[in-house]
Amino acid sequence: MSGKMDVQGRITFQDFVYDNSMLVFWGSLVFLALAVGIAGYLRYRDRRQRKRLAGLEKSLSEAREQMQALIRQTSTITWRYEYMTHRVYRLNQDMDLGEQDEIVENVPEYYVKKQLIAPEYQQQFLKMYQLLFAGVQKTEGVFRMRLRENTPWTWQRITYINHYDEQGNVAEAFGYANDITLEKEKEAVHMPKEELDPLTGVLNRYAFGAAMGEILRDRRDSHLSNIFCLLDVDDFQDVNERFGNQEGDLLLNRLAQILNRACRRSDLIGRADGDEFMILFVGVYDTKRIGDKLSRLLERIHRIALPDGSKLTVSMGATVAGEEDTMDDLRQRAEAALGRAKSAGKDCYVMEEELTGSSSGCQ
Repeated sequence: MSGKMDVQGRITFQDFVYDNSMLVFWGSLVFLALAVGIAGYLRYRDRRQRKRLAGLEKSLSEAREQMQALIRQTSTITWRYEYMTHRVYRLNQDMDLGEQDEIVENVPEYYVKKQLIAPEYQQQFLKMYQLLFAGVQKTEGVFRMRLRENTPWTWQRITYINHYDEQGNVAEAFGYANDITLEKEKEAVHMPKEELDPLTGVLNRYAFGAAMGEILRDRRDSHLSNIFCLLDVDDFQDVNERFGNQEGDLLLNRLAQILNRACRRSDLIGRADGDEFMILFVGVYDTKRIGDKLSRLLERIHRIALPDGSKLTVSMGATVAGEEDTMDDLRQRAEAALGRAKSAGKDCYVMEEELTGSSSGCQ
């Protein structure tokens, strides 16, 4: 751009238009080059990201296949639990989770209603979900159950793990189940014979005491309680005198069978001495409902008929284990409760709670 002064002393710019058009031209050219470069870079980056995502998807697919192979080898069933709808979504598609193929509605009530959980484990099954809904990080239980109706019973160890959002609220839960049927069968076969009472097949007093001591030392779960119960056959000496010791032994054996059927697998059953049995109800969620369980147990025992047609009766004394209670503490309180049941007319139970007093099934 150049300029000169006219005769009147004004400056004029003769090349202004020319120079300005060249500036616009070169500016447009530079802008176009930048746009082409940016577009090329974005296309390159997009292709690179698509390639990386494709590789990642392939890796995830391979990982899922490896996980499925591992799951098949370990007989593990995995699923996701949705809180809003109470649905279970099966994650490993090649294994059964229940009556429906991929989604089970209204869990856990569905399994109880369909009788897929053994009756003696249904309350424990529901309590596991209550703990899950309460927000505990991990909860699990061992249950006798079947995956479909009219199929054999199996033993399953079910574990749930809660996942939380950034605010600490429960977002979803993942569960998995391992079939431990063979393990349970081996336990039954290889139970050391010296730990069992030879007449009734339940734990003897020494094995019961050792197992109970171990449970009392491990009280990490504050949500659950342990209840110790003494059970004594009413007038058993008279039964032996009237019908003979052999008939008395048969009655004790039948009583042990009823206790085994009425109690959960996780509970302890032992024979203390003579006609006295011990029960430790392990991991009880609601101690107030134990009275109903003892009442039902009395009704089952009434089904044992004596040779003269009369029914067998027992008296029971129970107590809830506190955090600092020893076996001797529980034994002393249970014996006191048993004495009160005997004094109240027998054929009943008395349950002592150190802090809340006692409840009774006696008239």
